[in-house]
Amino acid sequence: WDVGRVVALAAAPKGRRIAIANHRNELLVGDLEAGQLALADRSDCGRSEDLAWSPDGAWIAYPFWTSARHCAIKLYEVATGRTQLVTRPEFRDSAPAFDPSGRYLYFVSIRTYDPVYDNVQFELSFPRAARPYLVALQSDARPPFDPPPRGMRPPHEPKGDEEGAGGKAPPSLRIDLDGIERRIAAFPVHEGRYGAIAATPRHVLWTSFPLPGAHGRGGHKEGPARLEAFDLDNLRAETWVDKVDEFRISADSSTLLVREGNRLRALDAAHKPEKKDDDDAPSRASGWIDLGRLRLSVEPRAEWRQMLREVWRLQRDHFWVSDMSGVDWAEVYNRY
Repeated sequence: WDVGRVVALAAAPKGRRIAIANHRNELLVGDLEAGQLALADRSDCGRSEDLAWSPDGAWIAYPFWTSARHCAIKLYEVATGRTQLVTRPEFRDSAPAFDPSGRYLYFVSIRTYDPVYDNVQFELSFPRAARPYLVALQSDARPPFDPPPRGMRPPHEPKGDEEGAGGKAPPSLRIDLDGIERRIAAFPVHEGRYGAIAATPRHVLWTSFPLPGAHGRGGHKEGPARLEAFDLDNLRAETWVDKVDEFRISADSSTLLVREGNRLRALDAAHKPEKKDDDDAPSRASGWIDLGRLRLSVEPRAEWRQMLREVWRLQRDHFWVSDMSGVDWAEVYNRY
């Protein structure tokens, strides 16, 4: 299989399928049991570097560049092979993530145009144009930001056939594609700079970045983001972790893995981490993982061989013409 240079890879939560995005702006879907790889979609304008499977493994959500400036969220149905845009191709949407209960698809979008005046010159800019959004996947669903009255019964206690935002994933996810782009709602938070987004049954988590100066002389340098969590019960967002470079949530929504620089921390995904005096030391209580215990065996000659092959392949895949300007590229590799 010629998969190209892989820029994103995601395994389905059920079954043995994988989704691959490569440097050719292609979305590939592989069936490991059947030994098949199929082209699902391709953009003429950019790569799909964020891949998200639905809880039942029947759908893939991914950003799709419709032009050099606009990126929309798209859905691919594995069973039929059909694709459809979920958001209008007029903005810049990214980071799709499915709600574990299968009711919503979350994403980040740059579409809040609240201009900021410059203090030196009479200019306007949009440094805080992004917000987290959701789209209701079923036509009869409503955003959780304006919930109906529910009396005094405790939260997460189902009444009849009603199922809250934290319900179990349906055995087969139903997505009503007709009119889906009209079922988009913004989270009630301020616009800013947002990165990745993910969800547990009760919380929607995202990274929020500061607005640094280009030189950092104003006291703010480009650095780690904050990890914020939006509680679907009380409809409020709060900071969970002050410094985060990257985060992931386990498939069962139980564990939150946070990366800060070269350090990893595993936390309970259901609750805000408690701050303690000894939080910096690796332990089960703090969640910090002692990476110093890892040992890696390296065979230098085999590593050099792999490095040569990798550089050769990158030149081949990213050269501006497919015939390498007439150079016998295989012979070049054999010579070295």
